[in-house]
This record gives sequence, C-alpha cells and structure tokens, in this order.
Amino acid sequence: MMNSNSMFTILEDATPTTSATTTLEFQSTWHMYLLKLGEAAQSPSVDHVCDIHTVADFWNLFNHLDFYALDREPSVWVFVRGARSPIWTAEENKLGGCWSMLIPKRAGVEVFQDIAMSLIGESVAEIDKFTSFSIAAKRGVFNIKLFTDNCEHTKKLGEAKNVFPSDMAMWKHLGQCSEIRYTPNASR
Repeated sequence: MMNSNSMFTILEDATPTTSATTTLEFQSTWHMYLLKLGEAAQSPSVDHVCDIHTVADFWNLFNHLDFYALDREPSVWVFVRGARSPIWTAEENKLGGCWSMLIPKRAGVEVFQDIAMSLIGESVAEIDKFTSFSIAAKRGVFNIKLFTDNCEHTKKLGEAKNVFPSDMAMWKHLGQCSEIRYTPNASR
C-alpha cells in the first residue's frame, strides 16, 4: 500500500531487509503529523502521517520526504514522541518551550536529518525532556524547532550546545544561520 501526498510518498508495506539494523526498535514510538496552515494559523488542520517504531520505519520515511514541498504549501511537519499532542498550545504542552533555529535551505535537510536521528534514536543527553521537533519553510530557510516538556528543566540544561553532541551537522552550519534561541510556551 502506498500513501501519496504532494509532500511525500511513504511506502507503508515496505519490507525491511534482513539486516539487524533495519529491524531494531526505538525505545519510544514517534508519530509524524502534517500541520497545514491555513488563513487561521492558530488552528491548523492536523493529519497523522505515520508512526516510527524501527530504524527501517525511519529510513523509509526520510528517504521519501520532499522537503522543498514545504515551500509550496504552508505547513509544518511535526514529529512527536509518545501520545502527546502535536499542537504547541495544547494543555499538555503549556509548561514547555522550544529551541528554534533558522537554517539555510542548502544545509537544512542535513541538519534536520541529524537532529531527527539523534532525537528519535534517543542519543541526546536528557532525551526524556524532548517531546517533539518540527520543520517548516520560510523565505530561503528552514525553521527547525525542538520542543521540551518543561521550561524549568530547560533552564537547568542550559544552552543547546550542552545537550547535543559537538559533531552534529547543526553546529557545522550554525554560523550560516540565526542563533539557536529558546522560547517558553506563551500559552501558560
């Protein structure tokens, strides 16, 4: 079965190879949502796209994403760990906040994939504090956001460079983008 959309094609029945790495399960299930931003950006339409349980699920998804389609349709891809809402203003997210970065499009896909692999693969310090991450397109850049569960925890973590490994692509491209800034959820 194939799920087609102008933004991506996901091979839902793709059979993983027999390699042990493709059948490895992640510690947490992640869910991908497509938030379509209409004229009323306060209430986007939310479509569940797929669940990510294994390494094979991850690569099946990422090998079929069309990042440049985000320019054609005002939308956001949101990846959520567990059963949380993908909506920033939801009650369960009101204590959280997010780190945001604007990355030039020429580097954005590499940075986003690196962040996704680190968060979904749970190889980031204090992974339990991260609830979701997203990507959207703006004029010439990708807006990448990393959402946390609690502003107080995030203050203790300090800057993003204390959390993410120094060899990540985001650090290599940081000089080409705006700084990484933290914003508490204003809905609290």
